[in-house]
Amino acid sequence: FSTHTMEVAERLCHRVGILDAGRLVGEGSLDSLRQQGAHGDATLESIFLKLTSDEAAVEAAVRSLGDGGP
Repeated sequence: FSTHTMEVAERLCHRVGILDAGRLVGEGSLDSLRQQGAHGDATLESIFLKLTSDEAAVEAAVRSLGDGGP
């Protein structure tokens, strides 16, 4: 199963692989991914963002979209 929707993967899959530019950067169950990165009770989407991008920049961009732009 392949998806870009982390919420769907979190609900349907018991193991996931996270790719970044064709490179496997995370793999396992949600609990094991949380343990590997000390992410506590983070969602799969939050773990994905931490492993693949600058989370602060992504969150700022999402906030600006909600505010109607930069």
